[in-house]
Amino acid sequence: MYEVYIKLVRDIHTVYVVDEMAKKYGKTVLRLPPYHCELNPIELIWASLKTKVAKRNTTYKIKDVENLVNDELQAVTSDLWKKCIEHVMEIEKSYDLYLNHEKIPVQPVIINLDDSDDSDGSDVSNDASDRDRAREYDSDSKSDVSICL
Repeated sequence: MYEVYIKLVRDIHTVYVVDEMAKKYGKTVLRLPPYHCELNPIELIWASLKTKVAKRNTTYKIKDVENLVNDELQAVTSDLWKKCIEHVMEIEKSYDLYLNHEKIPVQPVIINLDDSDDSDGSDVSNDASDRDRAREYDSDSKSDVSICL
């Protein structure tokens, strides 16, 4: 517990040189969560670059690969960066929707396990009276099985 507290306090009071340099120019350093490469546009650029180099690599010599990488780096445009950033922003929106969505109420689905054949042939009932009967059956019976989603 003590180690967790020390880490928390240390992280709060840690000052990074790069943050101070950015602040001097009115900028903020954005730190991305570790292990979430889908939130980092440079990972998309890097994936694109690797694919293009792999397609063009015919000699498999390190010097040729280095030249191909440099060629592809020069070919990275501001439009490609813009597309990658927009893609990441869409992923962020989907995460936001997933994490901040309101719980949608779900109606219970009750499957009556009674052997009687007084239903319309369907196994799942959405009719209120059938649900009430199923609840009564479940509470009266010695059955260990009750399904309610």
